[in-house]
Amino acid sequence: MGHLDKYYRAFKSYRAATKPDGDLSKRRKLYKGSPKGDLLQVVDYNCTVDEDWISAIETGLLHIGKAIDEERQFIRSNGEVKPIEKVKSVSRESVEHLSKHSNLITRLPEDGDVIPDGLYTVERLTDYAVYENRFLYALLLYARDFAAYRYDKITGFSSLYEGEYRAERTVSSGKRKAQLKIDFKEEIKDDAFMRENSPLSGVILRIDGILKTINAYLCTPLMEFVAKSPLLKPPITETNVLKMNKNFKGAMQLYYFLNSYEGQGFNVERLERVQNPLNSDVADEFAEVGELVSFLTYGHGTGVTARLEERYLMEEERKKQEQERLQAEKMEGLRRRIRANGGEAEEYALMLEKRVRALEKENSQLEAARAEVEALTKKCGVAERERDGLSEKITALNKDYTARIAEMKADFASQTERLNLEKQEEIKRLTSEFEAARKSLESELSEKSERIETLELSCEKAENGRVLAEAKLNVFKSEHGLITDGDGLSSEEGFDELERQYAAFKALFKQEWKKAKKKIKSEVYGKKE
Repeated sequence: MGHLDKYYRAFKSYRAATKPDGDLSKRRKLYKGSPKGDLLQVVDYNCTVDEDWISAIETGLLHIGKAIDEERQFIRSNGEVKPIEKVKSVSRESVEHLSKHSNLITRLPEDGDVIPDGLYTVERLTDYAVYENRFLYALLLYARDFAAYRYDKITGFSSLYEGEYRAERTVSSGKRKAQLKIDFKEEIKDDAFMRENSPLSGVILRIDGILKTINAYLCTPLMEFVAKSPLLKPPITETNVLKMNKNFKGAMQLYYFLNSYEGQGFNVERLERVQNPLNSDVADEFAEVGELVSFLTYGHGTGVTARLEERYLMEEERKKQEQERLQAEKMEGLRRRIRANGGEAEEYALMLEKRVRALEKENSQLEAARAEVEALTKKCGVAERERDGLSEKITALNKDYTARIAEMKADFASQTERLNLEKQEEIKRLTSEFEAARKSLESELSEKSERIETLELSCEKAENGRVLAEAKLNVFKSEHGLITDGDGLSSEEGFDELERQYAAFKALFKQEWKKAKKKIKSEVYGKKE
């Protein structure tokens, strides 16, 4: 935060020169006259992390580290037949091979010793690329990607700064009139202050430790050797070692946990802190922006900056001469005091040195106190931000609770009204059915024929409605890519159903088109008349 300290000190010096001045204070008040249009807004990202996956990875890494220390291996045997001159040692496999391949003996023994032309030799090599070690390497890569993705997201949100300031002013005073418009937006990623004061600093350190541990394991000689082998891909076969060995079993549990983990492992809530209107002190500081812009525009526009530079240098030279004069007077006074007291200059210098040391000691104590005050101020700022965040959460929860109560009441009223209507309709329906049944007894033959026709029409309408509903469902599935081979639309029965749906749509189109033509004709001829 070095640049912030520099700007803050420079601004404090700037304010120390402009704030006490009466004329400048009046000019700033003109900019502070109507602060309703000001908007100072800062966006905070409240990020909460589910620490279950962090604990699971930390526990799993302990087992992985112990499993790596085991350095599991197997002996690989490579055998070949070499000329007898190149054979350095004979093993049991050599004798067994020679007993089965007598064709290697082409010379009769002269002294009783059988000497073959060639002999089978076995070379045993140690191979660390066993299945279990390859599983450890693949698990480390997967865990690193899993943790790195969440580490980047969490650190990004916890160190992100978004600020905005908007203002619009029209200043009129005597013969002066000025207009000021500011629309400032800023976004800083990986901000040092936000990162240092983040409540997730402890969690971030844990995830960073996980990533460093994984990288350290990947740099071990065993993992570097295994990395040369083909990467193991799912599904993982549970060997006896992965099932029974305590360390490899713990690594297997981590694999299952990561493979079945759902969600991001963290939640982010965007909170906006708005200051509108600004308080008097803050508004006075922002008013300096208008005056500074006015000065720079006037100075560089009129060319008065060169003249102001000359006057500035003259004033600095005057201050320097005045300081040298005061210093000379102090030195002369010091000499007179030495002569008046009759002491030596060295003795007086020692006294001054003791006084300087005492002042330095007091200054160091003062600096420590200032540092302690700054630390307490930072803690108070964090506590205030947390308090503001809790207040905003409580307000949001109250609004949500009120809205939910109102929604439940409205839903209850609508359901009650719907049930009443349904009951009334049911009563009407039962009454009409009773009347229809009574009349049917009086004219049974005619009623049955009419009923048959009505039922046929109802069945036809219901069938058409069903066909149209299924057609709409198929259109919806097609638009969203939900039609699969399991729907059976390409089968004979499915295609016949599609043809029925197509015919129903055509009939509906013709019926609606007739209504539309009548409506168009009535509107056109009606306008002409």
